[in-house]
Amino acid sequence: MVDFSPWPWYNLGQELSKGTRERGTMSEAENLGENWTRKLWVLGGTPLKVGLSFAILAALLVLVGWFFNPNFSPRTVSAPVLAILISAVTWGLVSWAIASAVSAVDEDLEEEAEE
Repeated sequence: MVDFSPWPWYNLGQELSKGTRERGTMSEAENLGENWTRKLWVLGGTPLKVGLSFAILAALLVLVGWFFNPNFSPRTVSAPVLAILISAVTWGLVSWAIASAVSAVDEDLEEEAEE
């Protein structure tokens, strides 16, 4: 069998399969004070984090594409805002749905293994 442990994405897959998708505790969030974005990140589960990460990535890709290909769309304020909105919501929602389904299946498999 091939040993994939030196590859960086291997550890991420191992952590997700070991059950690190649990949410943080409220006491952890209270220690963060008024930083609501950090509270959301601590209290949110892995599917939420995956969805937000892909939404941010999609928004960055839109901005890079809009900057490097100026003839593709008009140079108005509404063009990049609409492109970011469509791509970020689409990528974020789809990746969140896939991560939620994987998490639910993993929880079901863990429950069956315990029985």
